[in-house]
Amino acid sequence: MQKFIRLIIALLLVSAQQKAFTQWTVLNSGTTQTLKGIDMLDAARGVAVGEGGVVLRTQDGGDSWQPIGNNLTGNLRSAVMINYDHIIVSHGDIFYGGVFRTLDGGMHWDSVAHGADLINTGVGLYSLSHEGVAISTNQGGSWTPTDIVIGGTTLPDRLRFSNDHTGYVCGNLSGFAGYFNYGYRSEDAGQTWQELFTFDFPTGDAYTAACYTNTDTGFYFLNQNVGFLPGPTNKLIKIYGFYYDNTPGYEAWRFDSELTNDQMPAYINDGFFSNNQKGVAAGNDGNLYATDDGGLSWQVAYQGTQPLWGITSLYNTPAFVVGQGGLILRNNTITSTLVEPQALSLKLFPNPAQDFIQLQWPADLPGAAQLQCFDATGKMLMQTLLHEGDAIDIRQLSPGVYWAKLTNSDARVWRSRFVVQD
Repeated sequence: MQKFIRLIIALLLVSAQQKAFTQWTVLNSGTTQTLKGIDMLDAARGVAVGEGGVVLRTQDGGDSWQPIGNNLTGNLRSAVMINYDHIIVSHGDIFYGGVFRTLDGGMHWDSVAHGADLINTGVGLYSLSHEGVAISTNQGGSWTPTDIVIGGTTLPDRLRFSNDHTGYVCGNLSGFAGYFNYGYRSEDAGQTWQELFTFDFPTGDAYTAACYTNTDTGFYFLNQNVGFLPGPTNKLIKIYGFYYDNTPGYEAWRFDSELTNDQMPAYINDGFFSNNQKGVAAGNDGNLYATDDGGLSWQVAYQGTQPLWGITSLYNTPAFVVGQGGLILRNNTITSTLVEPQALSLKLFPNPAQDFIQLQWPADLPGAAQLQCFDATGKMLMQTLLHEGDAIDIRQLSPGVYWAKLTNSDARVWRSRFVVQD
């Protein structure tokens, strides 16, 4: 009987692994250059960037990719797609990075800011460099520095936001013996930043990747450096319970923490958790790992040989992964079983309209939300950040039927049809 039970368990484990492997599909990117960053506007449209100035654009869910980098050179690290033709990319490293923007699908690129990592929260665009964080509220046209003070021995690496207003700068503090995890937190959409109290982390190891499931919970992947070089031991920690301690000598964000896994299967370059239990991690060994128990155990979801570098999500689900040699992986559930969350009804007035329309703001929607307008063919014509009471300028739209889509930071969606008349 025990032998039979063991056989059943073994078969279930094999079946689960086969399902995980078939969940991810290798796409034909058309390049052998290493890809470092990817951003998806929706399940169909997205952009991937990498070394050699490569910028790839898709409008069919990754089935095909169009190179649009043209006159860009060097190594690109991060990207944001505002709409199919309006794309922003970052170039270089954290010390010498630059931000470039195209409004015509890559025909022309303009240098607009300094920085190497980008993120779009809906409230604004953010760029991170070794000197600070800059914010743009006009879709990358102009950038304003925020008040963050990054020390000369701090090596910032990534920007992360858990919602529109709570953000984190993740990186390391260099010292005589090695690199140690270090970071900053903002609660006002990146305008002001304070340090995370480094001694609240349970280990003094070096940051390699981080992600946040909500404003109160984050996961950090760490490496135990040997001197200044990466060592063989990799870990996962969970931090939670944030509060600001203004006691003299502290004056930093305090938190609780726990060592979740002290034997991670690989050095991790990027990670994403959908919630406090389910997550994926991009390994430097070429494997994509998955967990459904909060990081206590990990299974191989995709097995490869070349490093994986970046993960992007859709609808709070890991969707695409990029890596060495032009590798792009797609989560099949994004384009098959997973559809956009059921849209709620949105009331617009006046309807029909000529110049401006307003919407009846949903009662359970605090703060701002992203508004997009589409024509009858599904082409997006307008995208803006909207607050309660704002009027929507539709004077640039020709007479006809359109769709308005309102999306909040939790991926809830409201939709409505409206008519522009002569």
